[in-house]
Amino acid sequence: MALGAALTIILNLTLLAAPLATEAEEPTTARIGMLSLASPESMRDLLGAFRQGMRELGYEEGQNLTIEVRYAVGKADRLAALAAELVDLKVAVIVVGSSQAVSAAQRTTTVVPIVAAGGDLLGIGAVKSLARPGGNITGLSNLTTDFIPKLPELLLAGVPTLSRVAVLWNPSHTNPTVLKNLQRATRQVSGNAFLMEAQTPSEIESAFARAVEQRLEAVIVSPDGFFLQQAKQIAGLTVKHRLPCMSPYREITANGGLMSYGRNVPKSFRRAATYVDKILRGAKPGELAIEQPTTLDLVVNVKTAKALGLAIPPAVLARADEIIQ
Repeated sequence: MALGAALTIILNLTLLAAPLATEAEEPTTARIGMLSLASPESMRDLLGAFRQGMRELGYEEGQNLTIEVRYAVGKADRLAALAAELVDLKVAVIVVGSSQAVSAAQRTTTVVPIVAAGGDLLGIGAVKSLARPGGNITGLSNLTTDFIPKLPELLLAGVPTLSRVAVLWNPSHTNPTVLKNLQRATRQVSGNAFLMEAQTPSEIESAFARAVEQRLEAVIVSPDGFFLQQAKQIAGLTVKHRLPCMSPYREITANGGLMSYGRNVPKSFRRAATYVDKILRGAKPGELAIEQPTTLDLVVNVKTAKALGLAIPPAVLARADEIIQ
């Protein structure tokens, strides 16, 4: 066989083999960890929002994306061990949604990028600044300090007769500055601010029982990932004890609370996907500016208002972004 003919055969065989090799290659799969203080049930919508955000960016579970979720189910002391599990799985990024989860993940690793879908990142000292966070954390942060005074203000606008208002807070985690500002703002508009401590579901139950004994007239829930996790419980207790409730979480209002004013939490989880995508493409988390919500939603549950015999003023209803009938 002539040398030229032999070379031609080898070349043709190489060209035929190339597509087979390409077809045999499996797409790179991004393994993402999610660390949650909540339960699978209460995280369903938030995880769904994150998945939607990833799909919009070209990621599909089972093809090029794997999401490993670890739930603390309201037990903050489990977060560190769960974060360590995710690190051992060699996830590319850890997504978190509360200040407690941020702190636990940060204590566990300074190498794996952490993307926050919420939490008071500046307040807990997790980042150096919003513009240049430094380290391995970025994402979205709450406007906790800025919107806190609005909670009692809007509650009293909705129910002007209130004078004995309770503030539900978590002594194991609530930012002292946030609590101080909330107390001050509540006193300014109602004259009183009675503190109710709770860091477990049973303590929430006891706190509401004490509120009834002390003849308190309403409850303001301070921003805390644990209280978001317990949204259904808190809403149920406000209905049971006929206590109007104002919180930062729509989830509490949707389940029977009177009013809420705060960020759209599912939207934050969906937006967190853009940070994950940038990091997967090579961006350094410490160089990605942290976002804060540009809008906060006022939600009013008029069904609850009617059940409590309250008439929410038209001006408050006109201002609401959502009215639950």
